[in-house]
Amino acid sequence: MYTTCVFASPKSGMSQVRVYAAFVNDILQFVKQPDGSYRAQYELRVEIVDRHGDRQEGSILKREIAASGYSETNSRQELNQHQFAFDVPAGEYEIIFELTDLDNGRHLKRTNNLPVRNFSESLVSLSDIMFVDAACSDSLPFQPVFPNMSKTLETLNSDFGAYFEGQCRERFR
Repeated sequence: MYTTCVFASPKSGMSQVRVYAAFVNDILQFVKQPDGSYRAQYELRVEIVDRHGDRQEGSILKREIAASGYSETNSRQELNQHQFAFDVPAGEYEIIFELTDLDNGRHLKRTNNLPVRNFSESLVSLSDIMFVDAACSDSLPFQPVFPNMSKTLETLNSDFGAYFEGQCRERFR
């Protein structure tokens, strides 16, 4: 599963699409190794294409993960998390998310519309709002954040936070 958030880019005239991906071990095929451990391999591909289907940005990531016991291979608690950032001009795009299990060839593909706002037109702008599982600190050093991928709360009293970025193109007087 994945989610996207759009932020102002440090590159002039561009917007930054951040893609957050997470999935559990249970969807992968683990292979038992001679030492009794387990191993799984996967490829994660994220592409942003324009309305003509031309690739504008993207990344392919290959990973191998290990599990010390069989119960870890079926875990629905442990998340494999990845984050990507792509700078693109404002416009209408599609995002393609593909996860391929390299041991058995199973393939998961999702394609969704991706509208990207223009942050350079406003004096003051705010990014998308991203809900996170824990409150973020606004003090230095910067703490990386990861969104609440399930978009649910554990209980009615669960803590969660909201993360966004603001940008002002000119200095206030």
